[in-house]
Order: sequence, then C-alpha cells, then structure tokens
Amino acid sequence: MTGGWLIVEQVPDRQVIPLLRGRIDEGEAEAIELARQTQVDLLILDELAGREIAGEMSLPYTGLLGILAAEKLAGNMASLKTVIDRLRSECRFFISEPLEKRLLEGVGEG
Repeated sequence: MTGGWLIVEQVPDRQVIPLLRGRIDEGEAEAIELARQTQVDLLILDELAGREIAGEMSLPYTGLLGILAAEKLAGNMASLKTVIDRLRSECRFFISEPLEKRLLEGVGEG
C-alpha cells in the first residue's frame, strides 16, 4: 500500500520467521526480520521479548512511549500525561505508575 505516510511491506525472505516464533508472536517476528533485512533506522517494539531479540541482533529500537516522549520534547504535543491517559482509556494501554512518573518527569511534566 502506498500513497500516505504508511507503507505496508512483506518480509522478502521468511526463513528466519519460524525460528523467531519460538520466542515471540508472528507480528513481532515479521517486524524484526523485516527491519533486519531492510536495515531500518528505528524499529518500534513494546514487548520485552521482542526488544531482547532486537538487541541481540543490534537493531535500533524504541517503544511507543519513547516516540511519544520525543514528540513531547520536540514541542509537538501539549501534554504527554493526557496522551497516556487516552491510551489507557481508549486502547487498554498499560504503563506502570513508577515508569509513568519517570517518563513524565523526564519530559518536564512531573
């Protein structure tokens, strides 16, 4: 799919996917393998097991909260706390209270 800011791509070589599936789900396995094959600048992963594998493969990664914190620091959002609260209420997003506190302090909201 093209035409917007999102491009959906297939993993060209799927041979490693079954090996990764022993540790993570299909979507994460495909994202990691596609990132490895295409040498992406940054991979967005929130699951710990996926992050561990990305680290083992020396792939640069962050999570959704890392992206949101960067946007807040860049001045592209008024309140990270408001966004986190919406994620919780509308998307069943989980963030521990200690992590939320550190994150909000790090962006000047704590």
